Amino acid sequence: MESNEAEDLFSIGPDGRPSKVTDYKLLFPEDFRKVAAADLSFITDANYVATLFRISAGQLSTTIDTLRKMKVSDPSKEYGIVVVKNDDDSYEVKRLLTGETGIGYQVFPRLQVTDFLHTHNQYQGEDEESTNLFSAFDLWKMGSNGAERTWLIGRDVVWTLVNYYGQRYYYSIKDACLEMARKYKANQSYEKNLSNLIECARKCQYRLYRSQDSVNYSLVS
Repeated sequence: MESNEAEDLFSIGPDGRPSKVTDYKLLFPEDFRKVAAADLSFITDANYVATLFRISAGQLSTTIDTLRKMKVSDPSKEYGIVVVKNDDDSYEVKRLLTGETGIGYQVFPRLQVTDFLHTHNQYQGEDEESTNLFSAFDLWKMGSNGAERTWLIGRDVVWTLVNYYGQRYYYSIKDACLEMARKYKANQSYEKNLSNLIECARKCQYRLYRSQDSVNYSLVS
């Protein structure tokens, strides 16, 4: 597993310069171990409006619990896990990914990324609720990797982005993500930051879900 420092062109750090991200080069199968596939049950109402899903107990729940514990123990860093699919089997990175301000990754050879789970760090003075929202970098990275789901684990909330199309985007979502990044302000209200996230997710054709118990997830947008 190799890593290097790169710039996140979608966000600016406290020093006024582009934030740094730790970009990982993940090799399959060397950097992965076999795990049980995520077990999700989707539910809709009679009008297909109130879309919900539920996670069954298993590896995915364990990974979310692990990342939450890391988030609580050291919120100054970010932590992440990548899960890929090869044929009909699922594989998770053997080692926890870490970064000071962000985590990026590429899988070689290219495989279907089913889940990327991570936490966010928090700068002094930032609103904790807002730091527990997806960033523009998260949305762009999800599209560029063609990931099916991206999870953001906070202390008391878990957010999930679902990419139903599964294909790799790049230029088609970059403008939406750059627009979202320009609108972000550290002292901006949580409601405004959430509104900007919902707008960007819609433009990227993602579905956004939220859970407060890490088991039951309800559609936000």
